[in-house]
Amino acid sequence: MSKQKKMKPKLLKVLKKNQNPNQVEMENQEPQVLKLNCDNCEHKFELEAGAIQTEFLGGDVEWRFFSCPNCRIRFTTYVGDKRVEKGIARRNLYRKAIQGELAKGEDLSQKIYWENQQADSEEAKKIDRRTRRLKKEWKIDEREKEFVL
Repeated sequence: MSKQKKMKPKLLKVLKKNQNPNQVEMENQEPQVLKLNCDNCEHKFELEAGAIQTEFLGGDVEWRFFSCPNCRIRFTTYVGDKRVEKGIARRNLYRKAIQGELAKGEDLSQKIYWENQQADSEEAKKIDRRTRRLKKEWKIDEREKEFVL
């Protein structure tokens, strides 16, 4: 039996050193407001992007969350570190490559399309595993339920 060589899919661009592709340009955009219903107390409230808080837990681990204004329970929007950030950046590149192939219409390369689809799926699994591990390691479930003034 011969071993198959795992090939990396072709990407549309390469990240520059210290470039964060996950930062969204917010200039010339109206602030986004979400209408939410608290899972804990069923209080209805609106959440603006600026209401999401960030706490650095140690090393490069970051926890982003918002709180219900009524019961103060916290809801996690993100837990990650540099490994998670790099994984998100890779997923963004895979998705751009997929969109690029789809834009070609009949000239689409199925091989490039499926390689990027598979790579995106694998990266999503890695991110999920890492995020679950960080949530457990930093006891995020307990932190969400802590009473906050």
